[in-house]
Amino acid sequence: MSILFVRFFVFDKNKEVIILVFINGKKEEIEHSNLLEYLKEKKYDTKRIAVELNENVIKKELYEFTYLSDGDRVEIVCFVGGG
Repeated sequence: MSILFVRFFVFDKNKEVIILVFINGKKEEIEHSNLLEYLKEKKYDTKRIAVELNENVIKKELYEFTYLSDGDRVEIVCFVGGG
């Protein structure tokens, strides 16, 4: 059984909202955005990563609908090939 947590946010798109999140253990101030926007801005290849948000693994198809909030803890793991 899997549990899906959904958060809804209402904010004025004309106002910049800055939040504090922890990305891989480091504090980062970012504009309020969804996970996919953040990953694209940081140039992550979404096909080669896994993301955990507050100790919950996020499915790739939910990145666009997962909004980051003040105090969130995000872990991003990149997969690297080798031989």
